[in-house]
Amino acid sequence: MVLRTRWVYAMTSHNFLRAMLRLAGEREEIGVDDDQHGSGSTTWFGFAPAIFELAPGLVRRPRLRRLTTVDYPLPAPRPAWSVLDCSRLEQRFGLSLPHWREALVECLVAGAPT
Repeated sequence: MVLRTRWVYAMTSHNFLRAMLRLAGEREEIGVDDDQHGSGSTTWFGFAPAIFELAPGLVRRPRLRRLTTVDYPLPAPRPAWSVLDCSRLEQRFGLSLPHWREALVECLVAGAPT
């Protein structure tokens, strides 16, 4: 079994979700990659507006600007297609992952201040 953490996020630690929430409070516009597909399937550019739409208490919703991997230099190359095939997990163990939007809502609600 292979576990990949590229698209893992939570309301703790450093990850894309937390970066978007932080940047929403700091910037009027955010450039987001739109050619790397991951779990769900969506791109980072598809994931970002959902964060702003679903985050409770978010004051600012910045404009998003589409970027490509070439526009966003990283120390290591990133694959364009990182969608995880979970069919064996479902067949063998009867487990299925929720849709990424459902998982995002659960994460945001669990991490929301009370």
